[in-house]
Amino acid sequence: MRARAALLLSLLLGCASPAPEPDGAPAADLQPCDTGRTWTYDARFGPGEPALRTTFVLLARERRFFPGWDRALPTPNLYLSFDGGATHLDKGLLPEVDGVLHLAREGLHRASWEYAPPIPLFGGAEAVPGASWKWSGRLRLRGEAGEYDGPSTALGRVEAREEVEVPAGVFPCWRTRVVHGEPPLEVLRWHAPGIGLVKERASLGGRVVYEADLLSFSLPGAGGDRNGAGP
Repeated sequence: MRARAALLLSLLLGCASPAPEPDGAPAADLQPCDTGRTWTYDARFGPGEPALRTTFVLLARERRFFPGWDRALPTPNLYLSFDGGATHLDKGLLPEVDGVLHLAREGLHRASWEYAPPIPLFGGAEAVPGASWKWSGRLRLRGEAGEYDGPSTALGRVEAREEVEVPAGVFPCWRTRVVHGEPPLEVLRWHAPGIGLVKERASLGGRVVYEADLLSFSLPGAGGDRNGAGP
């Protein structure tokens, strides 16, 4: 009798469905904005271009006004350094508004783009595969492929959860895609919970104008850099 009961229990446990994966991830976890974080990327500004090591250091948070907003936003103040020379502050990267992350940045060496008002990264306080959003405003684009400064629209979408391998390790990521109608600019990004941006690809008219892979990162109070070890 006991043997039959044990067999029945093992069959039931063996057929039990695995615990469902979470439907989404908080946007604040996918792009953390804690003071003291650093991210270092292997970046290229076009096909065949040499890799350029870029490091972002999150110095502090400051309140800053952005076009289209009637109040100052608590914006991380980032220090950006490039291999072989120029260093400067990246302007307005990842302001956080009511738990929703936005993007407005400029000054990325030979390729840069700035959105006004800031464009959502995930379309809400939580990133859920299949979620989409629309944006309209002004785009300032500079790069070797050309320049543009004028009105633009964009469609964004959280496409999927997938595992991504970069020099810093293998990460479970949320993949997003933002497509601008004019000029035809497409940006793919992969964000890992608790880590932030681990991979990015930007194409203008089908031509890759910027790509970056995470080399290493550091977390406040985590005892130094993480490099190639994964999360």
